Amino acid sequence: MSDTTSRNNMKNWNETIQLEISTLERNILSHRTKESVQQLCVFDFDGTLVKTPCPEEGKEKYHQYYFQPWPFRSWWSRPESLLPPVISHPLPPELVISSVVSQFRYLDQELTNLCIVLTGRLSTVRPQVLRITQQLDVGILPWRVFCKPESLHWTTDTFTYKQQVLQELARRFGDIRRFIIYEDRLSQVNLFKNVLAPNMQKQFSIDTSLYHVKGEEIINYGTC
Repeated sequence: MSDTTSRNNMKNWNETIQLEISTLERNILSHRTKESVQQLCVFDFDGTLVKTPCPEEGKEKYHQYYFQPWPFRSWWSRPESLLPPVISHPLPPELVISSVVSQFRYLDQELTNLCIVLTGRLSTVRPQVLRITQQLDVGILPWRVFCKPESLHWTTDTFTYKQQVLQELARRFGDIRRFIIYEDRLSQVNLFKNVLAPNMQKQFSIDTSLYHVKGEEIINYGTC
């Protein structure tokens, strides 16, 4: 990728994230002050809020329904990975990770908390992510959901994208004192612990509380 393309991608990303955070700010300011937000509660999507099928399971469902193999090279960036027959509509109750959804509901009742969904899923599947999260019935409106811009697909990994979003939110919401993060992938939890948490503490004096999601079990990984 050329330097010009890389710069253009970064410019597009900055514009996208600034627009999404500005939309979030407008909705927050409709019923409370930005300064009242002291804790940012961050929930992953796949495997954290919802038991979305892995590629092997989902492709087999697709094959059984259409009598043909999965026709795409990718999985996570395809809308079909979140549509019937892979995931039925309405969302089957057994796919809901109720322990984490309950935590979202509980934390969202406190006005000093701001609860969001931050996923590495690309913006190409945002409509499908929104359809599913809205069925969880905990008030996950579109402005609460952040998906990775398509322009970053090949240049930025999920952790780097999430860290950039959280850094920008920390800048915009200057009174945040703690991140509370729910994540199913242990590799991501460790990156949050070893990379994100020290950076947030150094730059913004923000503590980071981590929770590792394993099925319905929520494991407290401590506060950094």
